[in-house]
Amino acid sequence: MIDCLTEQFGEPERAAREGDVTTYTFRPNGGTVRVTADQPALTGALSAWWVHADTPERLAEFPRMLTPWGTLRDTHRADTDAARALLSAVRASRAPQARPSRRSAGGFFA
Repeated sequence: MIDCLTEQFGEPERAAREGDVTTYTFRPNGGTVRVTADQPALTGALSAWWVHADTPERLAEFPRMLTPWGTLRDTHRADTDAARALLSAVRASRAPQARPSRRSAGGFFA
């Protein structure tokens, strides 16, 4: 996943954390994508995502770029009403049969 983000957004800032965790901060035009993730080699590795955009239009572009990978479509959550509406629209437009999962908080759109 980090490799895909690097290809799309360029080389991230990296911050090593305790317990084999790394925070990757990508700064694409008009926003920030931050991923804090366990090392991929760990069994059951998890990640938390934060997405910030300078404008509502740019915010609408980020989830469309990010949700095609893995389980992100099902595990993202939003922490504002506007972000929840946006995330619902993205989920509905890309995979009508997909249902949100409550087993993981894969990220925040704010």
